[in-house]
Amino acid sequence: MYYKITTTTDNKEIADKISKKIIELEYSPCVQIINNVHSVYRWNNKIEESLEYKLSIKTINKHTKGIIKIIRSLHNYEIPEIIKSNISLENPDYQKWFLENIKN
Repeated sequence: MYYKITTTTDNKEIADKISKKIIELEYSPCVQIINNVHSVYRWNNKIEESLEYKLSIKTINKHTKGIIKIIRSLHNYEIPEIIKSNISLENPDYQKWFLENIKN
C-alpha cells in the first residue's frame, strides 16, 4: 500500500532539511515542496494567518514511522501538522520508477 504524508512549515530551510533527509534515507523517491500556501488557523485562542511551505511525501507503509520521526526531530513548530493518507499510484511507469527509487 502507498501513502502520502503531508506537513507544513513557515521555514524554507526546514522544508529542505526534512525533504533531503527523507530522500537521503530512501524513504521516498520524491518530496514535493509547495510554496505560498496561505494558512488560516486558530492558535492560542486567536485567528492567525501565515504563508507556509507544504511538503508532500509519497512512501510505503514501512517508512511512515521513520518519516514521522524525521519530521518531529527537524520541525520548527511546537505542534507540526502530520497527516497520512492512503494513495493509489495509477500510472504503471510511475509506480515502477517509484519502487526502483525507494528502500524496500
